[in-house]
Amino acid sequence: MTRTGIIVSGMACLAIGVSTSLAQDVPQSAVVEVIPCALNEGYTVQDAVRVARALRRNENSPSAAFIREPLNVDPTFSERYDLLGALYYPSFSDLISRRGAEQADTSPRMAPRTRLQDVMTCNSAASTIRLSRAIQGTDGFTGGETLMTVRYCELDEGRTVSDAFAFVQGVADAYRSEDSNLLMQVTTPRLGSRIGRSSGTRLTVNTVASTSTAMAERLDLTSGGFNPTAGLTNPMSCSTPALWRTYATYRSSN
Repeated sequence: MTRTGIIVSGMACLAIGVSTSLAQDVPQSAVVEVIPCALNEGYTVQDAVRVARALRRNENSPSAAFIREPLNVDPTFSERYDLLGALYYPSFSDLISRRGAEQADTSPRMAPRTRLQDVMTCNSAASTIRLSRAIQGTDGFTGGETLMTVRYCELDEGRTVSDAFAFVQGVADAYRSEDSNLLMQVTTPRLGSRIGRSSGTRLTVNTVASTSTAMAERLDLTSGGFNPTAGLTNPMSCSTPALWRTYATYRSSN
């Protein structure tokens, strides 16, 4: 599949690095850059994952990196792109300092036979940088890939991100009472917001399963009538969940 786009800078695109047995138990708060990418003709998502996992990493790499493959998402995304890259950093200071050092590094590098930019074309102009906070007490995942859902939300008038976080914490607690303790994250945009959209009212709620089976079990809970929002005051309006397959490609602790 061939699409047009802008190749993201080496420090962002090449940073979608490595390892097959990784955890996505991301820090309680992290800065994450989300970059949309289109596969170049003749390549697949699996090719992108394989090449990303073979990249050389160092102290200037992101703390964690993932490739997200759309399964059931807004069709306007799939019309232009094939996947997302998600690069995690502990803070904005780390993001800026690591990228600056990466750009300034002129030492020889051992590159994989196929470069990541040979496989996909990423649009850095369409990327967003978000602050991600994990809900206390929820699990992560240990493995190469799993399923995740993303809900795009807008706060009701007079409501705050703190209200949303407390609500999602209540939802997570309700699921935990049913033995479903999947990782949940609330993310808010910090850089790259679109014109006409207020960064103070929009957020996403991500649910990342420990395994694909665990995600199916959670979806079956609500299909069977369980209501995780019972007794809670919802401070926002959210979309139907979008379903993604997420591949762990690098984590600095591995």
